[in-house]
Amino acid sequence: GTSLITSAKISSRIKTHHSDNLGRWSGVTLQGRGQKKITILQCYQVPQQSTSGTATAHSQQTSILRQQGSFLKPREAFVTDLNTLLNTLQPTINHGILLMGDFNDDVLRLNSKLGQLMDRHRLLDVHRYDNFPETPPATYIRGTKQVDYMFVTTNLLPYVVQSGFDAFGTFIPSDHRGVWLDLKLQDYLGNDLIV
Repeated sequence: GTSLITSAKISSRIKTHHSDNLGRWSGVTLQGRGQKKITILQCYQVPQQSTSGTATAHSQQTSILRQQGSFLKPREAFVTDLNTLLNTLQPTINHGILLMGDFNDDVLRLNSKLGQLMDRHRLLDVHRYDNFPETPPATYIRGTKQVDYMFVTTNLLPYVVQSGFDAFGTFIPSDHRGVWLDLKLQDYLGNDLIV
């Protein structure tokens, strides 16, 4: 599953909690001054194939989808259901979206359904945008491509201070790089307390 932790400093701004019954995403929508809001989602998409047994997220999602009467593969269901959620969020000039996570996909592949979904919803890979023309590094230790991303709507770009990738194992033992973004969230939402 996924989780998203908000600090006490911004938790009073939470308007809506978002979760998925398959554990594929979790997040919040934060309310700012006036009509400003931002939805932050932490996501996990299973790999293409999983042969590690019945305890994998891929196997568990396949089983749950079958129980729900769906014969979509887990990755197909992920893109379909995420598209439905993004359609309900309806980003506007006053509603930003930050979508981040381990997507187990190279969105630059020509047939990447996730890449097509990000294009459809006009979500930008903030690392590719912020560090252009440099190509982001592989984010999985046994891979050769970026599979971990932070996507943002264009209205958040002026509030991006910097973004980057950590070396493998910098903060915690992991087979993925740390992926980070400094975002002037208070500036975007408005510095004044909401009463």
